Amino acid sequence: MAAATGSSAAAELFDALARRTAHGFVDRAAGLIPRLSFKATTLNHPPRPLIRGNPDFAAAVYRGQFSLAGHVINAGSHVIFDVSPVPASFAGELHGFAWLKHLEAAGTELARIQARALICDWIESRRYKAPVARELAVAARRLMSWILHGTFVLYNSDQAFARKFFSSLNRQAGYLARSLNFAPLNRGRLDAAIALGYAATSLGGIEKLRVELLDRLAEELQEQILPDGGHISRNPAATVELLLDLLPLRETLHARKLYTPQPLDAAVERMLPFLRFLLHGDDGIATFNGVNDHMPGAVRAVIDADDVRGKPITLARHTGYARLAFGRSTVLVDVGRPPAVGLNPAMQSGPLAFEFSDGAHRIVVNCGTSKTGNAAWMAASRRTAAHSTVCMGERSASLILDNRLTERVFGGPVLLGPQTVYGELTSHETGAVLEAYHNGYLSQFGYLHERRLFLAKHGADLRGEDRFLAAPDGRMTAPDTPFAIRFHLHPSVKVMTARDGLSVSLVLPNRVGWKFSARGASLEVQDSVYLPGLATPRRTQQIVLTGRVGLNRTVKWAFKRIDKPATTSHRDPGPELPLGM
Repeated sequence: MAAATGSSAAAELFDALARRTAHGFVDRAAGLIPRLSFKATTLNHPPRPLIRGNPDFAAAVYRGQFSLAGHVINAGSHVIFDVSPVPASFAGELHGFAWLKHLEAAGTELARIQARALICDWIESRRYKAPVARELAVAARRLMSWILHGTFVLYNSDQAFARKFFSSLNRQAGYLARSLNFAPLNRGRLDAAIALGYAATSLGGIEKLRVELLDRLAEELQEQILPDGGHISRNPAATVELLLDLLPLRETLHARKLYTPQPLDAAVERMLPFLRFLLHGDDGIATFNGVNDHMPGAVRAVIDADDVRGKPITLARHTGYARLAFGRSTVLVDVGRPPAVGLNPAMQSGPLAFEFSDGAHRIVVNCGTSKTGNAAWMAASRRTAAHSTVCMGERSASLILDNRLTERVFGGPVLLGPQTVYGELTSHETGAVLEAYHNGYLSQFGYLHERRLFLAKHGADLRGEDRFLAAPDGRMTAPDTPFAIRFHLHPSVKVMTARDGLSVSLVLPNRVGWKFSARGASLEVQDSVYLPGLATPRRTQQIVLTGRVGLNRTVKWAFKRIDKPATTSHRDPGPELPLGM
């Protein structure tokens, strides 16, 4: 079994490397194919963005200060594009020009003049040749941003600026169209197709390309949006970001009665219920596989624009997530394999990790991803120990390859394994039960990790059971392997350990209390960190259950809501899963 698992991971890596190598050869031949001719001269009824910018950003730009990707850079008297070095995440957002929405939100002539000046600086200094500016996702964001805010920057402009603006738009659209056919399958390719959809809809003078470009977008959506509505990257943030782009485009096509490919409508109608599936009670998304911000404002903008309001699903089998929700309680669980190599540079190793919230308050979380793109925190957040799941032998459940070679070839780290992650959700009279397992530790230690979760229908009782199952073929295992079952807590949760050390009381900001208890392992509270939405990590705590897989084959635990602070004068009998489990 171990050899089979190792060979399977090696085959996966070899296959991905072969695809990337083939892509490199094809990309170099891109100049040999005919190019689409973009000769746009006007901007006609561009889509209206769902999110309005922040005028305060425009005031800061006037002072030479840019706040992007969690970093604040003061350009002083220099042009911001000349400032070097800057963090890679900052540079990506800078060259993407999404910040134009903040200048438009200011609504002043000064902000308009600044926008034109910055666009001219970027064009005249030939910044489009910079490697970061040529990245497909960045180039796509820039084309969409210039179209979305083109009416603002072009208002009362002279002909020289307009010629320069449209000349650059045409060059950028041509670059995206040329690159799209040879880009590897990833989010950047979909972003490029969406950007060209924006161009086809709003640029006057390229009407003959409209059907071709929109059909190309439809093909990409069919390939990258899974049947349950999730994106192939498995990053929940991708769903929000894509809907922010697709909803305005679809609304514009419908309002103007232009050709709208059926797969575009179908993809959006699958994605909207999936977005609701991903939400906690605070209207923010769950923290899995690269989420660096809960995005509640963006989520609200998308939901407000949703005229279908489809009911959330409970098991997203294709994307690999499960949802249990009753009363005020929501539990979201990762029951999927890591995405294929190259699909998500921020992917993480957290099989069977879960998050748990009570109304608007998160209780159990995962550590999340650094908003600033800090390399050390990004590396730490990928590890299984940064997730609310089981970690065996102080190792991650996936082999993580993160070096210059993987960065150059695949655009980021490579995660190999587990080969099998499975989850099945069933409903009962008393609540819902999730049964799941993965084989990420089978080749290393000879054990499967099985996790069962039960959420009662009243929402006040969450119970779990983690089991360590020996290799199915009966070969020698490593019974002395230590394990740690981690429950990372949100920073807003106040933690109090009982005197007998057998339970923990958790108090939420609204003074609602929960009691955690466990049996079959040693319990302690340790330090942890929380990364999403923050420029620097925030200190928090985690509950950790420890033991050895050969001695503690089954560990049971429970969270139960309490009406008043838990007493510590009696011994907790420990949790029991219902339904004969």
